[in-house]
Amino acid sequence: MLFLHAGLVELDGLGVALVGGSRAGKTSFIMAGVLDGSGVMVCNDDVSLTAEPDGNGVLGVGWPRSVSVRLDTLDLLFGRERARAVRASLTHPANRTLLSLRESGAEEHGTALVYPWEYADLLHTRIGRSTGVDALVHLSLADDPSEAGFAPVPPAERDGLLEKRLLGLPNKHLNIFGHEPEGGASERTRDALTALPTFRFRYEFRDVRRQVGQLSGHLRARVPGPDRGREHRVTGRAAPAAPEPLR
Repeated sequence: MLFLHAGLVELDGLGVALVGGSRAGKTSFIMAGVLDGSGVMVCNDDVSLTAEPDGNGVLGVGWPRSVSVRLDTLDLLFGRERARAVRASLTHPANRTLLSLRESGAEEHGTALVYPWEYADLLHTRIGRSTGVDALVHLSLADDPSEAGFAPVPPAERDGLLEKRLLGLPNKHLNIFGHEPEGGASERTRDALTALPTFRFRYEFRDVRRQVGQLSGHLRARVPGPDRGREHRVTGRAAPAAPEPLR
């Protein structure tokens, strides 16, 4: 098992791990990718990955937690007027402080926390528990349109890129599992990940919805469809149910 700083989403039936550090544009890209049911979000960040027992592929498992979203992402996806209504509807208590940071000028973009059930309702999508990983995409934002583009990562460079985004052990996620991975599991998973088709993709933030389509097209042309049975594809409910109010 490995823990990777990456989001995990299904696009056109392919499980795609979007790898990148903070401010790489993962959240905005995933939201655009799953809007109106066009894809399924399994994890927005810090995905856990395990090599399949038969050595044929990698399984990714997501974390049902709140998603931190830039306010200009909401503006971009929904338009300013609807985005204001969306922000007003969000119920995470931290948003009272977070939203004020943008209004005061203390933070340029501002952020809001979105509960998983709010995320699913807002984007008219569902959240999966897990899916097989068919490709890795190292994602980043382009400062200029001329910098945007897609390129394969040669096998010799894959492990080095992966190393930059791995979360070391122990880490916060072990509290859920209660134990560290068994001996050799991390090495097997790492080998399986570096064997997957791997790419770099730089995209323009303002053109994210169109560029989701571009990435999907590149992947369809270059990544074989999964040969696992349907039971290995996305599993899970629409989203975790909202908690009952305290009485």
